[in-house]
Formats: sequence, structure tokens, C-alpha cells
Amino acid sequence: MDVLIVDDDQPTGLYLQHIISEIPGINVQAVVTSGEEAIRFTRKQKPQVIFLDIDMPGMSGLEVARTLTDLYSDLIVIFATAYPNYALEAFEVYSFDYILKPFDEDRIRKTLTKISSALKGRSSAATCGTEIIPVQSQGRTYLLNPDEILYIESWRTNVLIKTIRCELFLKGNLADWAQRLQRFGIIPSHRSYLVNINKVREIKRSGYTYNIKLYSGENVPLSRNCAQQFKKLLGK
Repeated sequence: MDVLIVDDDQPTGLYLQHIISEIPGINVQAVVTSGEEAIRFTRKQKPQVIFLDIDMPGMSGLEVARTLTDLYSDLIVIFATAYPNYALEAFEVYSFDYILKPFDEDRIRKTLTKISSALKGRSSAATCGTEIIPVQSQGRTYLLNPDEILYIESWRTNVLIKTIRCELFLKGNLADWAQRLQRFGIIPSHRSYLVNINKVREIKRSGYTYNIKLYSGENVPLSRNCAQQFKKLLGK
């Protein structure tokens, strides 16, 4: 796992490098001292994880995180700072963790071990033909397996993604998610719903209305316009 450290205080950055370098499987690519350097380095070397100080001359760590996560949605950001008062803003830019100075070495090891396990899971899923999608929900980054999605529901300017494990509220509209997930068999069942066709147990009709019953036991609306497509896909 490739890591970049960004801290305007070089001795602090080197100390963090020393801690991280002792963890098996972790490669610290570089220690840089400014946000501008961090952006240039990331564009060239593509680290998987970046440790960011927040209070730096020039670009702050928050500005760097916003810039880089817009460019690389799968980049994992960990803030490493002496200031606890930035925590809320940090999670608004979808950081994975917020570690305070002086550093707790055990906390850093646990965080990186958790990330390493998640990245191995992503790699394993890719080998098996399943794509893992990083998504941001309530200030946290989650690794979403499309195969685990049951349905997606539109909530005004947000969407609710219901999986076999949890519920996630995400920014965005249903049309964008439909386009993104169609190849996984997640398709519109209604103007406000997308459904994973592989999780459909049966289609039920009551008068002029339809419903989809999922293997999870939940029911999802099925519009008359979408009913024929579902029946065809299910061989009904």
C-alpha cells in the first residue's frame, strides 16, 4: 500500500514516516512539506493513502483534500493534525480518519491495518469480476459492493442505498446512479427506485399496480412502464 505524508514541519513528517514504515506491507513513497507539492506528487505517483496536516502555509490540508478527492475519488485521506477543532470540516471532505498530534502509534497501526484489509478486499473482488465502488456518506468513505445492493431510493437531492448490510445516504440523483450501476443489473423499477434484478424473488400484481418482492423480504414499487422489462429479464 503506497502512502504519501504531507506536513509543513519536516521532522514531524519524518517521525510519522518512521512509524508507518515499520508496518509490513506499507510503502511511504515520500514526505512533502506543502499542499502544492502534495498535489503535484499525487498526480504523478498516485498514492493510495495520504496523511495530511491541516494548518499549513499556502494551501491548507482541507483545500488539498478537496482538490485531490475531486480528482481521485478512491484516494483515502487521513488528517494528522494538532488541532481538534477541524474535525467536522475534515469529515465533510470524506476523510477516513482524524488523528491528533502527538501521534498514538497504536492508533496509526490500527487505521492502516483496517485500510489495508479494505484494499485487499477491493483487489480480491476485482479479481473475481466484482467492482468495488468508493462512496461518501455522512463524512465517511465506504467501499460499496454493487452485488450487495438491494435497491436505491430517491430522496429529493439525495439517494438512499439499501444493501444487505446497511443503509447509506448519498448525494446525487437517481439518474446518475442508474447510469453508473446498470451494468450490474441495477435498473429502474419506478421513477423513484432502482432495483438489483438479481435480488428479485417475485413480481406481485394487485389490480393495476405491481410490487417487487426481494429475497430480503422487502417490497419495492414497480411501475407499469417498467413491469414488462422486469418480466422479460426474469423470464416471466
